[in-house]
Order: sequence, then C-alpha cells, then structure tokens
Amino acid sequence: MIRLRKSTAAVAERDEYPDKAEGPAPEPRSSERARGGKADDGFALARPLTRQSAVNVKLIYAGLLVSLAFPPVALLAALFAHLGRQRQPNSWLATHYTYQIRTFWIGLCATLSAYALTFVGIGLLLLPLIAVWVVARAVHGIAAIAQNRPLSDPYAVIV
Repeated sequence: MIRLRKSTAAVAERDEYPDKAEGPAPEPRSSERARGGKADDGFALARPLTRQSAVNVKLIYAGLLVSLAFPPVALLAALFAHLGRQRQPNSWLATHYTYQIRTFWIGLCATLSAYALTFVGIGLLLLPLIAVWVVARAVHGIAAIAQNRPLSDPYAVIV
C-alpha cells in the first residue's frame, strides 16, 4: 500500500485550525519510533550550521580557494572559521581553524598592502604571489584534514 504525505498547505491548515483535523494521528513509522515517535517535518536541520567536523573545515578551505575569484566568500569563510573555533572543537580541529583564520587575516593585510603599493608599481607583482600563497596554504590544510591529522604549526606564515 502506498501512502502519500499531505501537502504542506493541508498540514499548515490542520495546525492552524485543530478542529479540522481528520481523525486520529497516524502511527509513527519505524524510523520515527527510533527517534522517540516524533515525525520529521522536513524543516529541522539535522545538525547545526557550525557543526564540528572535518567537513566544516574542508568547506572553509574551499571557501578560501573560491575567494580568489569571488572575494566576498573569504568573509564567509573567516566567519565560519571564527564560529567553529568559538565552539571549542577537538584540539586537532582547532589547529585547522586557527590556520584558516590566520590565512584570511594575513591574506587580507597583504592584499590591502599590495593595492596600496600598486601606485608605485610593486603591487601588481605582489597580487599573484598572494594568490599562490593562499592556494598553497589551502592545499596544505586540505591534505592534512584528508588524513585526519592536525597541522604541526598553525601559526606559521609560510605554508
């Protein structure tokens, strides 16, 4: 027997006007019984956005790489790195968050300095070097997180 779920409009109307409910509530499915009999409405997040896992760290590294083409993404990556470090993660994840935050701030200061030096002519040479530096740090971090190991020196400036 195939059971179809009601549309969200019908569910919303039932919740808003409880006297229009259509009889007793259906029995929870086996997966719902395992979670205590509560139905999953599909809107709840399985995990918080700042979950502490290697996936979050990898996404921040990816954000740093994407920021070379779309600079505002670097702000989001730095924000999520700060939020991740605030949640006091495992020590090996904390090294990655520190490394990512330092990559953002050092990269930002270096980029602003390069733009200021553009009028002298040196800045145009520095911008590609900064991009290579960010890529090298992100790849180094991704390689370490892929092996589930901490970074040996998260405070290093050169990869």
